Amino acid sequence: MLIRDRLERCDFSNSERAIVDFILEKKLEIRDMTTKEIAQGAFASPSTLVRIAHKMDFGGWNELKEAFLKEEEYLQSHFLELDANLPFQRGDSIMSIAGKIAALRKEAIDDTRSLLTHDDLQKAVLYMRKASSIGLYAVSNSLILTREFRHNMTRIGKRTELCQLQGERTDNGGDYQGIMTIDRKAGRQKRNGIYKNRRYKL
Repeated sequence: MLIRDRLERCDFSNSERAIVDFILEKKLEIRDMTTKEIAQGAFASPSTLVRIAHKMDFGGWNELKEAFLKEEEYLQSHFLELDANLPFQRGDSIMSIAGKIAALRKEAIDDTRSLLTHDDLQKAVLYMRKASSIGLYAVSNSLILTREFRHNMTRIGKRTELCQLQGERTDNGGDYQGIMTIDRKAGRQKRNGIYKNRRYKL
């Protein structure tokens, strides 16, 4: 869950809520503000910021502030025009809706690309090259992406096996030398690999 969402939903006292509302309103403006200045802006004490951080499971205010600013920079640089949760308005025309769907797709691709690194991609390629077979695990809508991946692997002669049931095992006691799992929970993808009965994070 996003930090801004957690700040909105967490159970805070009145003084804590005043500071949280101030932070959510100012967003990136708090970067150059001291603890005292933020507290004064919400008519609260500086120690309240520490209590908020601890309730959010952070070690201290500076840690929470850094994470919040990093998240805000990311969100503002990637999701400027459309709200992915509510992209459509009641009066939108059919063509407007089609355009927004296309924009969201493009944005998702650009967003995913920005999270990739050369080392992670290279490591994934090496694991798949070494594996005699790739076991694919997915549920719900992720199955569509998994089937496309399986089709592409088949075209280049790479053996893959698809598990469609959550919790079902397809490694058959070590027959598979490579495993990739797809987990789209919370908007994230998680990849894991098994090679020679040892588990690695890709």
